[in-house]
Amino acid sequence: MAKSEINGLLKALESAEAADGFQPILVGLREIFYRYGINADRLQVPMTQPLGFRDPRYWGVILTWRRQNDVVTSQWVDHERARRLGLPKVVGGKPDPGCPAQGSESPYWRVSESEARYFRTNLAEETHGYEVLEGLQKEGLRDYCCFGLSIPGSELPALISLASQKAFPDDLFERLSGLREVLSLCLYGAYRGSQARRIAQTYIGHETGRRVLNGAISRGCEETLEAGIMFCDIRGYTALSERLGDGILPIMNTVFQALGEEVEKEGGEILKFIGDAMLVAYGLEGRSREAVSQSMVATVQASFPRIRAIATALDEPVRVGFGCHLGPVVYGNVGTSERLDYTVVGPAVNLASRLERLAKKLGVGAVFSQPIQSGCSQLRFGGVHQLKDIAQPTPIWLLSQPMQIGAIP
Repeated sequence: MAKSEINGLLKALESAEAADGFQPILVGLREIFYRYGINADRLQVPMTQPLGFRDPRYWGVILTWRRQNDVVTSQWVDHERARRLGLPKVVGGKPDPGCPAQGSESPYWRVSESEARYFRTNLAEETHGYEVLEGLQKEGLRDYCCFGLSIPGSELPALISLASQKAFPDDLFERLSGLREVLSLCLYGAYRGSQARRIAQTYIGHETGRRVLNGAISRGCEETLEAGIMFCDIRGYTALSERLGDGILPIMNTVFQALGEEVEKEGGEILKFIGDAMLVAYGLEGRSREAVSQSMVATVQASFPRIRAIATALDEPVRVGFGCHLGPVVYGNVGTSERLDYTVVGPAVNLASRLERLAKKLGVGAVFSQPIQSGCSQLRFGGVHQLKDIAQPTPIWLLSQPMQIGAIP
């Protein structure tokens, strides 16, 4: 492979990293195939969990590029569907790692099981026996090929399929064989980059994960910025967990899922889960203090009816409480030289935590600070309170409509 072609693949990998997705990879692969005289009208690459794809919601995604509209479409397969179809969850599984929707009826299965890891058919003339290929034939495609690539750490091959309206070269197998090593490295790099990105986003948040992957990884790496800080706690958690045992985990996941969706809608980011509580940050980058204050109040207001619905559906006394503040925080790495946590610290964080505890003491659903009220006039004054370890008495604000606090009896 020429140096210019290798550089093309490297640029595709870089573009994929920048775009937080795989689409540029397909564009890069398409260009390499074209330079080798393989002019495809359709290109498909399944990215699956056994090969290194990691996502909390999805087992895999099937990426397909078509020349007719020059776009890449994504067919996602969640973990529940993968479980129902019996698809492998770990490296070394034998079922089809490719097109989950087709299973053993897909030519991907045939390639995975074959020693040559290569399959080609004339869609217009041959009897192929695969429903998916009949669909491609109806699209006007004539030549189809699927081939496997070895990926480090996996017994399963990464798969690529090509289809064209015109016949591929007679020596297609030889041309693809000459590309296999570099294509394997290309996909392996895409998987490893995706895995790091997905794990970082899942465990430390989208924005924080981006910062860590961009190099903010040393202890003491920090910055002071202004942010909205929200603490949310599941009320009565101790009693629930003692009564339900392991059954408390599905309830926690259901509650956190609902809260997390409302947080995301309003531009917040969950920084961490602390037992039965979660810490959320709302950045001010590109947003005003008023906008962030309103987003935090909106998150709280939207969360209560969802939690009430969960409590009703589960027939369990599920309740939540919030403490919200806006102020300067130190955002960065804290911990030991071997174990770090990228988080926020400072007086503003402490105050938000105290406000959440005060909400529980007062029997209300949420307590807000003066800076939040300054940007959100619909709150009502809740008095001045002396908070633990806070020197000055603190004025607080509550939701203006008490009925919205119904999650807390």
